[in-house]
Amino acid sequence: MINNDEKLYSLIVNDFNNRYVKENKLDIDLELHMFTEQNTTFGKDFYSSTVDTLLNKQSHKYDVFIYDPLYTRRYAPYFLDLQKYLPKDLMNQYSSGEALKSGYYNGKWISLPIYIKYKLLYSNINYLTKYNKTIPETWDELIETTQYIIEHEHTENNFNIIGYSGLFPKNDITMCSLYEYLYSFREKENDGIPEFNSQRALDAIKKFNILKNTTTSNEVLTSDENYAAGLLFGGVTLFSSYFDINNMTPDYYASEMPGDIKGIHGSCLTGYNIGVPEFLNDNDKKNASIEVVKYFLSEYVQKEFFVKVFNCFTAMKSLYEDEEVCQILDCELAKKIQSISRPSLLIEDYDSYSNKVVDFFYEILSNNRPIKDILIDIDNLTRIHNFSINSTLGLIIFILLLITFSIVVLSTILLFIPKFKKNFSFLNLDSWIFYTFGFIIIIFSEILNFGELTIEKCNLNTILFSLGFTFIYIPILQKLISHIPLNNPLSHWISKNRILFVYSLIFIEILYNLLYLFSPYTLKNSITQDNNNHGICKLKNSLGQLLVALQIGINGILYLCIIILIFLEWNMENIYNEIRALTATIAMGAVSLILLMILKFRDISNFRIIYLCHSIITIIYVITNHSYLFFIRIISSLIFKDMDEVDRLSHKFFQNNNHEILNTTTLSNISDIRTSLSSEKLSNNALSLEKLEGKSSSYGKLTFKSTKSSKGYNTIINCHFAKSTMENDEN
Repeated sequence: MINNDEKLYSLIVNDFNNRYVKENKLDIDLELHMFTEQNTTFGKDFYSSTVDTLLNKQSHKYDVFIYDPLYTRRYAPYFLDLQKYLPKDLMNQYSSGEALKSGYYNGKWISLPIYIKYKLLYSNINYLTKYNKTIPETWDELIETTQYIIEHEHTENNFNIIGYSGLFPKNDITMCSLYEYLYSFREKENDGIPEFNSQRALDAIKKFNILKNTTTSNEVLTSDENYAAGLLFGGVTLFSSYFDINNMTPDYYASEMPGDIKGIHGSCLTGYNIGVPEFLNDNDKKNASIEVVKYFLSEYVQKEFFVKVFNCFTAMKSLYEDEEVCQILDCELAKKIQSISRPSLLIEDYDSYSNKVVDFFYEILSNNRPIKDILIDIDNLTRIHNFSINSTLGLIIFILLLITFSIVVLSTILLFIPKFKKNFSFLNLDSWIFYTFGFIIIIFSEILNFGELTIEKCNLNTILFSLGFTFIYIPILQKLISHIPLNNPLSHWISKNRILFVYSLIFIEILYNLLYLFSPYTLKNSITQDNNNHGICKLKNSLGQLLVALQIGINGILYLCIIILIFLEWNMENIYNEIRALTATIAMGAVSLILLMILKFRDISNFRIIYLCHSIITIIYVITNHSYLFFIRIISSLIFKDMDEVDRLSHKFFQNNNHEILNTTTLSNISDIRTSLSSEKLSNNALSLEKLEGKSSSYGKLTFKSTKSSKGYNTIINCHFAKSTMENDEN
């Protein structure tokens, strides 16, 4: 717990042990252990890391923590959700305003404030009265009043007066001062703080430079808390921005900070919160800890100790209607304050962010480079970038995807032109439509990369790409299985039940993708050092990782089956050209798919490179695969159409001659490999070859008399050199 007033906290502990426990008949003994930045050698960082260690190790040494709400997000995984344990009427008194800004994170009440502190404007009443000036409500009024009074004081030889002390030391307090200053430049009261890259923020910093140059100096502006307090209590500052102080000297009047517009201002909110670790296994200890929290948040303790003894503001708003409280605190001021907390709830590594922002702010003070550039650098520290169509690169990629989409869609017209129908006889019309639709789905999955990344996009991207892959290759697999040059029942059944086979596999793929709903993606922000922060899709648990691994494995097996079938049907005359075209597309597709997989699992910090490479590879994959089977075959047929009869016969002759040479050469190689075969078996093999060349075999297959061990190998070779397939009627 952080506080210098150990004696005051001791009063609260004593009241709990001597009064509250007895009145409520509780068997609880509360002990206080002070652990502050001041009583540790290494200060704030060492304090926070020590508490981190206690929580990480789930130490049972402490049952209740009172801490700076700056660390609410950091401690959130370790603390109970208080709304599940505290009485509803008590929670209602803390369920909005300052409590919401400091203790509520990710849908949980991690902690609640035991007291709060604001940064206020302290105005020197003596000088204001002397020159008949009022407390400034805007920054322009503060600048004007300061210039007027200092000018007149200088004529009276008072050169010790300081116009404005803003409290911007080289530590996290500057975050307080900077954020409340920017917050005071919003246009409407309910607006959020202007973004650093906005025009309002730029206007605010320009006004700040005027404020700095006309009312103070860098030395005063950047002085630490102790020096600033000394100036304040010494009465030499005209205006000071400082945290609310107990028993402030009557020379100063505390008010809300100024703003750019009257009625709109901002004050930094700090204080201390109380929370209970969730790893308390002992129910008695857990219940005792909750009882302590109820005690600290009770109206009695808030009023009798934190208001009357501490003179601190409370998050229990109802107390500002209590006359006794309002005699101690300025209740009207408390009601008017428009507070803003430091952005620790919004940023994962707040300490690192704070240090960087402070460094950038000091660059603004030094005027080394343009303010706008510095503000953009600050904005980039937390901005999650996306692949936007509004950028030049994004627009180019989007246009290329639209062109690719148009090519794929318009190419389907060729399927319905009578003179080209013979070029698409390899697949049925509905299979070609499935094939084309698969590429359209993949293009749409790529378009999802544009704009803000969402959980829905993460899940849909994976599902669409997987479905697209299935739509493309299932019809091809069905056709190749039907053409296997072996008289087997599987090929015959698939050939006869083509539609059932294709639709069944697609239906199974859809059902498989529905499993992702049980383990959907989550979003994680990747924070980098080179202004390339971006969102990434992460699987929630091992089930999702298993589903992805199985999906990759299944698709790999599908791809491998197609490659094997292409080898088996390499020499079949009725699909000779289709097999070679398909080989080219499969080879190019394999390269593209491997590259896409590498990109998916490669940790690349520059998200623009990721999306650019992913989009280009996808476009190449679609163009090369789809266009090759659609356009190259058309162009090839037109070329052959212009050949005269002699050219066509010559082409067929060389094609057949090449087959015979290939077969003879292959058999020669087989003969060399299988040296253990007898001369009689080699003769039988030669005889089989002669039968093949004479086309005596009904299916054009090679037939080897072989041993049992070589039967499977010879079957593969027979299929590979077969020139025709069995006659199967397709639906």
